[in-house]
Amino acid sequence: MFRDRYKKFFWVSGIILAILLFFFLWSGNICRQMIKKGELSSNIPQSVATTASAEIFSTQKAKIGPEISYKQQNLYWQGEKITFDVSDTDAKKELGLSGRTSLLPGTGMIFLFDKKDRYGFWMKDMNFSIDIVWVDDNFTVLDIKENVSPETYPQVFMPSESSKIVLELPAGFCAKKKITTGSVFKISSN
Repeated sequence: MFRDRYKKFFWVSGIILAILLFFFLWSGNICRQMIKKGELSSNIPQSVATTASAEIFSTQKAKIGPEISYKQQNLYWQGEKITFDVSDTDAKKELGLSGRTSLLPGTGMIFLFDKKDRYGFWMKDMNFSIDIVWVDDNFTVLDIKENVSPETYPQVFMPSESSKIVLELPAGFCAKKKITTGSVFKISSN
């Protein structure tokens, strides 16, 4: 009789463990499926970046952290070189400059999209202010939002017209360099 109780106990315990194991494996599979579908990704407004194209840009790379490596693109403003980290994937666009402590002088980030749209930007997890510049395919400035601070989050900054390319520069850069709507960045120093 004593032995029968132990058998019953172990049998019931085994069934419970099997059910729990099945539940954990099943719920993990559901989570993986939701991640693949994008249902568990962070809640970013639809106007924020989705896909990109970097066909015209150089292949020089900058590495930020252990996982994300950026190609770099140089643009010129009145002969002065500005080196941009290229955000050309969904992950890079979602991260943007978040988590960095600053932008060095002469640097920025360029966001590349497949099609023209009014892409909005916000200051989630930002540690410093920036200038946001929307440009056309010829790098002519279409709109600028200057000195956008981290305290503005969750406000989304929208351009006045559609664009495929967005630049993020150190705060005050546009005012200091007198960059306005209609100004043109150059791809070469000439």
